[in-house]
Amino acid sequence: EEANLMISALEIREKQAIELMIPFTSTFMVDYDEKLDKSKLRHILNKGYSRIPVYGNHNRQDILGLVRIKQLILLDKYTNKSLRDLGIRLKTPLVIHPSLNVFELLKEFRKGKSHMAFVTEQVNKLQSKFGLSRTNSIAVNNAIVFNKNIEIHIMGIITLEDVIEHIFNLEIYDEDDYEKMKGSNTGMFVVSGNKEN
Repeated sequence: EEANLMISALEIREKQAIELMIPFTSTFMVDYDEKLDKSKLRHILNKGYSRIPVYGNHNRQDILGLVRIKQLILLDKYTNKSLRDLGIRLKTPLVIHPSLNVFELLKEFRKGKSHMAFVTEQVNKLQSKFGLSRTNSIAVNNAIVFNKNIEIHIMGIITLEDVIEHIFNLEIYDEDDYEKMKGSNTGMFVVSGNKEN
């Protein structure tokens, strides 16, 4: 196990983000303008994610940022309002090129700005849309710039959890997964929660 861990740690210097990313077409997302009723909120919360990409204007290509699930927990389930109507402030993800090596990405994640990165070959355009500087993680100002005229192709997303799973060569389970698998002999690495500034 120690040898495998060392090999995985060395491999991340060679692995590129594109090799570990989740394709954008397979990514669970939320519409910033869709009305959230009790059923929709339950569906989002039951997914078990700590953060979810958000798009606007009913267009999955018009990516606006991330919503953290803890922002939704105390919402009135009967308001039937959209995230936009509720004034939910979106977080800004990292923006990275598909060729970025995973070791460099891990260093970016460790800065604590975000635990999710969007992978695109149009890094500068997406950074501009989010109001980011060239460092990927430093906002030029506090406002997220929504420029509907910028057409950007996002290839996929990658999270800190994806990187950790690759290094340890183990699937990470949360508390709910752990309860479901109690009594099983399957080896697992349990994470109690994600922390993001």
